[in-house]
Amino acid sequence: MYLTISGFYEMYKDKLTLLCGGGGMTRRIRSTGILDYEFLPQVRGKYWHSNFQEEQLVITTFLYARDNEFLVNEAVKNLIAKGCSGLIIKNVFRIRLHDTVLRYADAKNFPIFVSDSTELIFEDFVYDVTDRIRRMESLDYVQRELDAVLADETTEQEAYNHGLNLNPSFENQHRVFYMPVDTGAPSFSWQACADAYAGSRLDRPEHLLTMYDEGILFIQSWEGGAPGDGGAVAAMLREVMPAGTVTGISEIHYYLGELKQSLQEAIYAARAGNAEHGRAEGAAVSYGDLGAMRILLPYCRDREMQRFSEDIMGILEAHDLENKGHLTDTLAAYCEHGCRFAETAEALGQHENTVRYRMDRISELTGYNYKEARGMQVLDLAWQIRLCAEILEER
Repeated sequence: MYLTISGFYEMYKDKLTLLCGGGGMTRRIRSTGILDYEFLPQVRGKYWHSNFQEEQLVITTFLYARDNEFLVNEAVKNLIAKGCSGLIIKNVFRIRLHDTVLRYADAKNFPIFVSDSTELIFEDFVYDVTDRIRRMESLDYVQRELDAVLADETTEQEAYNHGLNLNPSFENQHRVFYMPVDTGAPSFSWQACADAYAGSRLDRPEHLLTMYDEGILFIQSWEGGAPGDGGAVAAMLREVMPAGTVTGISEIHYYLGELKQSLQEAIYAARAGNAEHGRAEGAAVSYGDLGAMRILLPYCRDREMQRFSEDIMGILEAHDLENKGHLTDTLAAYCEHGCRFAETAEALGQHENTVRYRMDRISELTGYNYKEARGMQVLDLAWQIRLCAEILEER
């Protein structure tokens, strides 16, 4: 991930006015620079080649052009030719930008901002934007390391090494929290989450908060002692995270080399929580409470697992397709609601007798009697394998 003009503008929009170049809001920012003396006539060509770089966001007062506004034209054209990302003018000298300059910058999708704010301090601006660039590049690095941990061929030793790459302060004992989030939503701001986390009760050197796989990931580590209740930690996370997310919590692991398992467990738990009906917003779902899903999730895509499930679910789906029936939905609801007719009927908006009829029909078609323990076990297992496969397909 990287910082763009749009991301920068979100930081300073109360201090800036966009004059032109709105088509360049997706330009990347790699660095910042200050335009001071580089385009003075007496030093023309000596410094601008080295002082300005591609994808650099430049700020200036145009002090040197206060008596000759046409010098602004040359500066803008040269910054565009250099491939700079944009220009911010702190307009303390009330320099007027000619329409020709604005039209040229607009045609080149080169954003130019003006600020009359006394709070826009050059030193703070350079520090803030540089710090944001560093954070975004660091986030990209973290995600690559997490991908490496979760790769199929990763060994425990490799997971351990990648864990220390993520955070050299990690202790061996750890658990992972994962919260799916719509990171593309206009209301979502990773920076707001990171700022809220900074200085919170969870902000410790041995922990890590980051974005990963369309969600937010928190790795809690410690040495000795008790880590605290997982639900309580999840509640503290929700104080700084977007509302309405289900938090998946891994088991406690005692060796950092098991980071791959703990990451998978947290992600599985969150997705299972989102897939289940009746989960309240902000609920915490522990991997240890997933029951049979704990063994099904890692292996549900295996050939024999899929074959077993298809032998049952395929029959029901074919019947539903031909008869416009609802046997698949009924079996799912019956399994999810503890094999209780009243709750299943309420969830489906049907009469209990309708549910009974459909379950009888399921038994006839599959050959497994839901009224017998072994028959219901097969039906439930076939459905759970299908559900687990769907959970793993979620992104």
